Amino acid sequence: MHDQLPAPARTLAQPGQSLQSGHSVQSGPLALLHRLLALIAKEFLTLLKDPKSRTVVILPPLLQTIIFGYAATFDLVDVPCAIYDEDRSAASRELAARVAGSPTFRVVEHLRRDADMARLLDAGQVRLVLRIGQGFERALTLRGGVGQLAVADAGSGGDSSGGATASGAAATFAASSPPSQTPSQAPSQAPSQAVIQAIADGRNSNTAGLALNYMASIVDDFGARYVAAHGGQPRPSTLLTRAWHNPNLLSRWFFVPGIVVMVTMVVTLIITALSVAREREQGTFDQMLVTPYRPTELLIGKAAPGFLVGLFEASLIVAMAVFWFGVPLRGSLLTLYAGLVLFLFSVVGIGLMISSLSVTMQQGLLGMFLFTMPAAILSGFATPIANMAEPVQWLTLVNPMRYVLIVVRGVFLEGADLTLLASQLWPLALIGAVCMAAAGWLFRHRIQ
Repeated sequence: MHDQLPAPARTLAQPGQSLQSGHSVQSGPLALLHRLLALIAKEFLTLLKDPKSRTVVILPPLLQTIIFGYAATFDLVDVPCAIYDEDRSAASRELAARVAGSPTFRVVEHLRRDADMARLLDAGQVRLVLRIGQGFERALTLRGGVGQLAVADAGSGGDSSGGATASGAAATFAASSPPSQTPSQAPSQAPSQAVIQAIADGRNSNTAGLALNYMASIVDDFGARYVAAHGGQPRPSTLLTRAWHNPNLLSRWFFVPGIVVMVTMVVTLIITALSVAREREQGTFDQMLVTPYRPTELLIGKAAPGFLVGLFEASLIVAMAVFWFGVPLRGSLLTLYAGLVLFLFSVVGIGLMISSLSVTMQQGLLGMFLFTMPAAILSGFATPIANMAEPVQWLTLVNPMRYVLIVVRGVFLEGADLTLLASQLWPLALIGAVCMAAAGWLFRHRIQ
């Protein structure tokens, strides 16, 4: 009786064969498209039928974009500072008023003695203390400008020095005493110099450096205006600065286009890295193997939802960048989407490789995070690649996020076209092709 059963009922259908008849399924273009659309619809239903999955796909990217757009910034605003005015003259009060009127600084206290400087800095109540030395106005009158701006970093444990122009005709950053010394113990200056000392909290070196640069620009502008108002000799040369592409040097214009790439990558990786692992964990992967789908068709069906959702998320965040954060989009949308499509091609391939190697969803999530962190650090998202060690710079060449960041920022801020960005687009296409080929090989290997 067993021998009388038809052969297809005793064996599993092979890829490309029908389970009912054992014969090859229709192989025309329309039949292939019909099968792919059915598989893609099934993947979308699997993704969207779970309320938690819907929430993960839609809500977190929007919240991340808003939070990162306001939190990720290098701009200093409302920095707490203190002023120690030993001269108490009209010129020193004018300089103190300029500092207080700056949007960068917020004067929280006017000091009366040297010991208060260390107390406020050590307690973290201020980030910077500006000390105006005795004889400040007299030296300005004699020399026609500000003499020196001495800089000390609290918490650095040693002398600090700078090399940028501070103010006046011959003013430079000068070495000063370590934080353990009070200003009265600092090296004495010539009595004809108008001494200004800026002491910054060096425990946060980035904030300290930016605060000192802002203070130096205020003092420099004060010195130039004082010379012009009191008939002093003007400086022999004047530096006029202008920033192209970002005239106000808003760091938000730099970070928000990068957030488009970052959030899109995370969402796409979550969907693709869990696609095959979810089937294995739920026990439905073996059922898919007996369907009349070829491995290539299964791979396309798994890749399409992540690609389409990633493209939708990227479009949504681009709209938020333009209409919510006010970042100018000066280039062509065609160039922008060319870079995003090639980038998503690479990310989908990486996600499918992770998913093919993962047995459980937990392993897929772990693999996703193991890739996301190095990719973000080695992309130039926050720190320039040129500042990295040379071996690390070579390592960034295989990171697709490196290239797409240049494309997105170039389109947003520079208005760059396809011709200028071709050198970034072809590496993205190459990385995407290699990743998809590797994902296909791993997928077929795991099936066998």
